[in-house]
Amino acid sequence: MNIDPSSGFISDFSSQQPEDKEKPKVVVTSSSSPLPGHDTKPLTDEVKEVKVVSATLDSSSEVNDVELWYKQTIANMREYGIANVDVDNIEDIQDFFSNNYSFFLGSLSLAAQQKIGPPPTEFAIIGLGSLGRYEAGPYSDLDFAILIEKDNPEIRKYFLTMASEMNKIVMSLNEGVNGISFCEGGLTPPFMQGKSTVQFGSSALLDTPESMAEWSLPTHTPKNFERRENLANPGTISNSMTFSQFMYGDQTLIQRMREATQVLMQQTPEKDEIASYKKWQGGINYGKLVGLQLIQPGQIQPQRSAEANLKKGVLSPIMNIVRGLCIYHGINETNITEGLIKLEKQGHISPKLAVRVIETYQAAYKKRLQLQMSEHNSTYQVQDLTKGEKEEMASVVKDLQQRAEAFTHSRGKSNPFF
Repeated sequence: MNIDPSSGFISDFSSQQPEDKEKPKVVVTSSSSPLPGHDTKPLTDEVKEVKVVSATLDSSSEVNDVELWYKQTIANMREYGIANVDVDNIEDIQDFFSNNYSFFLGSLSLAAQQKIGPPPTEFAIIGLGSLGRYEAGPYSDLDFAILIEKDNPEIRKYFLTMASEMNKIVMSLNEGVNGISFCEGGLTPPFMQGKSTVQFGSSALLDTPESMAEWSLPTHTPKNFERRENLANPGTISNSMTFSQFMYGDQTLIQRMREATQVLMQQTPEKDEIASYKKWQGGINYGKLVGLQLIQPGQIQPQRSAEANLKKGVLSPIMNIVRGLCIYHGINETNITEGLIKLEKQGHISPKLAVRVIETYQAAYKKRLQLQMSEHNSTYQVQDLTKGEKEEMASVVKDLQQRAEAFTHSRGKSNPFF
């Protein structure tokens, strides 16, 4: 494996061992393009300098395979992140970890291409989940989809093979479910056919931009979607597609997907087209329909012990309501904090409520990050929240859910968020 020590970027993946024994070391590079010829998408329109931490080689190494290089690169990312990323600066956290995961996924793809040959068409890897929200941490899993320029059986076979080769490297790192791994819930391309997990029909999470956009519609269940036990259902995929960020490849493909999604969201369903949505139908378009469905509050069980699950109790309910409001009002934003800022600027939520929700969401996010850095895993269970912290977080979530319930009951005609 050859690595360019001047830039920290992978210049070539080779199965041959280097002649000289070399030792990996930390290299931090600043660039707006973590991989040659491919652009990352910053959170704003400004061009940002992003730090990418990777292993590189000197004259005294023992790096002799791809696996060891990846292990060292992950260790470097965590070591540098824990030592240098200010948890009080949300933007720095998001920039550092999200752009390093972009580099990581891109390098996995390059390793696979080195083994199976060049791709038969242009493609893009897009991050979902925490990667899509620009909220990755040191132990985030790899939720992603692949957009392809052209589509036929041979092209699909190539990219399913590529995803499989990428997963082989990830599995060899022995990170486990609490570390960096492919999503067990199925939010990866359908490469593991015949297994008990991560299995979809050929349309799920591997498709052209225009076909992938159709997953945003509540009516979309393609004929070749295979429903099996213990898998994410079409609704889970649809919800995940509302949070997507460019990671690697041809960035124009995700732009096409977003444009196609916007067109679809402006369309109005035919009368009684969706039985489960009848209470909200009557002239509203798909965007408002999807938004109302996401805003509809779920049941949050009260915490009955000293432990608090930040994801289920705080982050997820805020996340669903904010992304639902953004979709309802036609705001194309995947980051929760930025979404709240845009909702406030456009008059859809009061400044006071926006600030309170942002402070609560960021406090939970920072607590989760501190926990992951100290516990060295992806846990969300927190035992050391103060009574005041618990009460404030619970109060904000309850208030937001009550407002969401009033909003959905009025079909958006009233605005209890102001």
